[in-house]
Amino acid sequence: MGEADSWFWFPLTGRHAVCAFSTSSTQPAPVAVSLLITPSVGCSPTENFRIDNGRIVPA
Repeated sequence: MGEADSWFWFPLTGRHAVCAFSTSSTQPAPVAVSLLITPSVGCSPTENFRIDNGRIVPA
């Protein structure tokens, strides 16, 4: 485990790091996100979550 703010992961801080992000105001609120793995590999599969009582939980 590293210290807070001691890690750097270019795909999440570089340009186009977030490939897709969506949410809705329905309850429980759905959240879908896809992140850049690396520029050569491309984007991750979309992961789905929901916000339930203020907590982010897998959908």
